[in-house]
Amino acid sequence: MSGKVLIIAALFCILTLTGCGGTLGGKFQEIAVTSNPSGIEVAADTGDSCYTPGSLNLRRNKDHVLYATYLDQTRKKTVRHGLDLLLFGRSLFGGGPINSTFDVAGGSCDSLKPDEVHFDFTKESKAKTEKPADVNNSTVDEINEIAESIRNIK
Repeated sequence: MSGKVLIIAALFCILTLTGCGGTLGGKFQEIAVTSNPSGIEVAADTGDSCYTPGSLNLRRNKDHVLYATYLDQTRKKTVRHGLDLLLFGRSLFGGGPINSTFDVAGGSCDSLKPDEVHFDFTKESKAKTEKPADVNNSTVDEINEIAESIRNIK
């Protein structure tokens, strides 16, 4: 009986105290950015920008807004953060709770969704996304900004 307890204790120590699995994702995640037509500059709320097709490295632990402008049209898309479910697997099989704690504290336990963002400025896209004439675009933008501010309050 003491042999089984010793084996179980050894396995527990190996699974929970090893240091090889922590912070596998890092604090930043690469988000692919494309557009139609290509070559459009896309700016993130962080100040970083790229030309499409390209990519942006964004912090995993917060939401981000991406802006693309083409021919006096600006479109924005939100990339949301959420808990990366692989954190639990890394905790059980290699990282242990100690490294998972570092992942949570360092902000690398989250992932950004979607990991690919596409901006479409073609005529077909404009026809699909036009709002009815009675909706004021500035009012909609103000409501979206207020909602984004509320989401960021923690």
